[in-house]
Amino acid sequence: MRYPFLATSALVLLLLAACSSSPAAEQEPAVSPTHVASVKTMSLPLDGYRVTHEQKRLLEYAQGRLAVDCLRRFGFAGPEITRRPPMPLGLNERRYGLADLERAEKFGYGVADLSLTDGPAKFDLSPAAAAVWTGQVATADADGQAVPAGGCRAEAQRRLAEGSPAQVDEELADRLSTEAFHRSESDSRVQAAFHEWSACMSKAGYSYADPWVVNNDPKFGQSPPTALEVQIATADVKCKSAVGLVDTWCAVETAYQNRLLEEHHGELTRLKELLDLRIRNATRVVGA
Repeated sequence: MRYPFLATSALVLLLLAACSSSPAAEQEPAVSPTHVASVKTMSLPLDGYRVTHEQKRLLEYAQGRLAVDCLRRFGFAGPEITRRPPMPLGLNERRYGLADLERAEKFGYGVADLSLTDGPAKFDLSPAAAAVWTGQVATADADGQAVPAGGCRAEAQRRLAEGSPAQVDEELADRLSTEAFHRSESDSRVQAAFHEWSACMSKAGYSYADPWVVNNDPKFGQSPPTALEVQIATADVKCKSAVGLVDTWCAVETAYQNRLLEEHHGELTRLKELLDLRIRNATRVVGA
């Protein structure tokens, strides 16, 4: 099943939690009613241990500048490094599928206006410079000047992490975030909201078992969207709002993330120290 990026009213949320009595449901964490005012700014507990879109661009820019400085030591001019703007999308905006009415009415399920293919910046390097950039050669000139382990790119990464705490699992927060997402999706309260959403869509004339079925429909997502896609996308968002699916899901996933935070507190603390250190180092590089 594909997920992009990877709330029922507060009263219904409380009733669902109170009525859970199966053995599986008893293992589900208690939740606090949550209202998501806007998915553009929706936040979750593990977000503080993950790199934001803005921070990602800062780190990318600083690393590029350090790597180019390294290339110059070996006589290469290096590419022009520019700081790309961050993605015009909230960190969790499409976490639970399409949930913004304005976007639904304008783009359907499409994301053509967003930089979702958020890959690394592309640099035009000569074969010799590329070999030094990636570390595919041991020496870079006739004098036998040694290329840093992993090349200039890796040296730049190490420079940004100078002074970092040892033994940091850099992927931990992202892995835990994904784990909480899947656990929350299977939670009885989110599943109940799925059923309510499906019933709402049925009343609107559309038959979908859950939001991902329509979200991942290969007929949708083209630019410009068809009139039918816009109609279905609009009904999708309105039904999510009517049954409070985003509120419920955010509340449930928050509980799962908080539980994982408690279980991995020490590791996440070290990860946060590393992230903060890299941001400070990157800021110094950019300001130099």
